[in-house]
Amino acid sequence: MFKNIFKIFCIVVVLGIASVIYVWADGVAEKFEQNLVRNATLKDLEGGEWNARKLGKKIGVLYFGYTFCPDVCPISLDNLVSALSGEKIDGGVFQPIFVSIDPERDSPRIIGEYLSNFSDNIIGVSGSVSDLRLFAWIMGASYSLRRTQKSDREYLVDHSANFYLVNSRGDLIVMPTRDTPEQIEKSLRKSIKKLIK
Repeated sequence: MFKNIFKIFCIVVVLGIASVIYVWADGVAEKFEQNLVRNATLKDLEGGEWNARKLGKKIGVLYFGYTFCPDVCPISLDNLVSALSGEKIDGGVFQPIFVSIDPERDSPRIIGEYLSNFSDNIIGVSGSVSDLRLFAWIMGASYSLRRTQKSDREYLVDHSANFYLVNSRGDLIVMPTRDTPEQIEKSLRKSIKKLIK
């Protein structure tokens, strides 16, 4: 009988230690992820560094795309701008950010001109191919160039069509693209509670 009690006691102790380690490791992993998100850096249109720490108290709404995109990017950006100007949301809480994933064709001037078609409030950022790949990986986005030869100048870029919500602490929420400004507005309102603490 004493052996059975001792075995149960050992099992409980081991499970307790495992639980403490699990909770501790989960907290460490979360802090690690927040640091990656907060410090992932690209260049703004003036050549300065941009990262989530620059958001202050705002929530960044990142969209990965490219200026030569024939359909998804302009529709998504137009819907986002409409959602942020809706009556049921405080658009000043959010900072839209366009992440150009086509640095070969999207110069800062081209990005600036493109974004002016939607709003003067959108921050444009980009970077080198390696910086963009790392930034996209950290945020959970993906993209790939669809061209047959390296010299091709006319090509499409397959990319994630989500919005990535971040704050200056490095919290990240992936929000699937919605079909209408009203749907985006509703999703953004739900996210405010999670990102503003």
